[in-house]
Amino acid sequence: MGYFGMNIPQEFAGAGLDAVTSMIIINEISKSDPSIGHIIAGFNFGICYPLLVFGTDEQKEKYLVPCAKGEKIGALAHNEPDGASMGQIKTVAVRDGDYYILNGTKSMITSANVADFALVFAKTDNNTIGHPKYNLFIVDLKDCDSIVIGKNEETMGLDSLKIADIAFNNVRVHKSNILGTVGEGFKVIIKTMELMRIANAAVSLGIAERAYYEALDYSKMRKISNSPM
Repeated sequence: MGYFGMNIPQEFAGAGLDAVTSMIIINEISKSDPSIGHIIAGFNFGICYPLLVFGTDEQKEKYLVPCAKGEKIGALAHNEPDGASMGQIKTVAVRDGDYYILNGTKSMITSANVADFALVFAKTDNNTIGHPKYNLFIVDLKDCDSIVIGKNEETMGLDSLKIADIAFNNVRVHKSNILGTVGEGFKVIIKTMELMRIANAAVSLGIAERAYYEALDYSKMRKISNSPM
């Protein structure tokens, strides 16, 4: 039904919906299954949206279009074992000619075990002060012996989610796989989170609405000593 590319223009195989309509769909789905709501929210606004806004024509053709068609799955690899703030990012990508050598571990990554690629947030220059030392890399996860996917984490209720760590050990990533211009990684993440946080709220609202109506229905049928509560 096009839910993997709701906010993506039709020219890139998306449904061409606006953000508000997309949020309403995520909210309605989350009333029945917040796991699926969360997957769709992350896929649309954590993967497809940054590829649309910051991706090159080649990146859009290779990653965005297959994602919008549901043919590829992406994961946003930002969180780390110590947290997700800038000062806690330890994943490093060191320049080596036309490539970067990527090392580090990303933690609690949604869809890690099933993803074809990940958008990986990493430091590229420890000598640079501030945000320009961060970049976002598109990293293919399949058929790479230097990438280890951890075990599925157990969650409280979100049983359909596949959440795991991703460890990178001297992974070679071509410079053409930087999303956005060099030094723009922080800007990409901030822009992505603008809609991701609203989408997460839409999921949470769906859970709350379902809980309310379940409680309301139960209150109408529950009896104690043959009397309604």
